[in-house]
Amino acid sequence: MSNGTETLYCDGSVNGKRLAGFLQGQLIGLGGLTDRGLKTNPLYVTKHTDAPACLAELAFISNPDDAAKLGDPVWQDQFARAIARGVTRLLCSVSKPTLFNLAYGRIKRKVNIIK
Repeated sequence: MSNGTETLYCDGSVNGKRLAGFLQGQLIGLGGLTDRGLKTNPLYVTKHTDAPACLAELAFISNPDDAAKLGDPVWQDQFARAIARGVTRLLCSVSKPTLFNLAYGRIKRKVNIIK
């Protein structure tokens, strides 16, 4: 029976892979989860975007132990916080111009929001 956590990203997306790595590291850091690693998969939501994107598969609902974690409000909070930490780690690891591009993707009118 499948169990564990894996994070998928689009092959060729450098920042998507970095984001996936940060998320996976934070999720596995919670303990009690099997690390299924990073995987490439050209999902529409990860491929057709201007921003870094990945899909975190937190656990398998078909596995009773994993399903219990998914339904537990304490684990839900831990999952959410781990994802937030992973996104924060990505944003803290890039330069300000890159951060602007990550946050806003392609824009028609440039606005200086970083002082």
